[in-house]
Amino acid sequence: MKSYYRSILFFGFVFFISLWGCSGPSGVLETNITNGTLALSSEAGRATTAVFRLSHTWSSPIKITKFNVTGDGAILFQVISPGTLPFTLSPGKDKGQEVIVQFLPEKEGDYTATLEIFLQAEGYNEREDLSIKLTGTAKTASSFGALSIDAPSNVLDFGE
Repeated sequence: MKSYYRSILFFGFVFFISLWGCSGPSGVLETNITNGTLALSSEAGRATTAVFRLSHTWSSPIKITKFNVTGDGAILFQVISPGTLPFTLSPGKDKGQEVIVQFLPEKEGDYTATLEIFLQAEGYNEREDLSIKLTGTAKTASSFGALSIDAPSNVLDFGE
């Protein structure tokens, strides 16, 4: 932690005051999510998942301490992997960790929530560092369209 000193002249006495820097470690927690939004779509009553990668540019490892899902649709979204927290994230984009988010809507509709990611760097307090918007769309089975299969016309019949 950086400290700064300032002297103050007060009634002929000089006092030195130590001012501790309040900034955190320098670096960026990043994902491979475009525009900061993770969008999921599912049939109502069925779960679907999306995967994103979490990495950082600090010079030393950091701990991801918790994931917190907030907002009106929060109950429909869940981080299912990694399952054990905290976990250590080594520096570098190539050393990232995959995170899997599940969306399980009960009925048709559009839902939103926010995924807050908390971290702790060595020597610093835990803090929220990154928020990701979660959007989910649930449709009925009929709104996804019909399944069609093209079978070749020259099917061989092997008989019984």
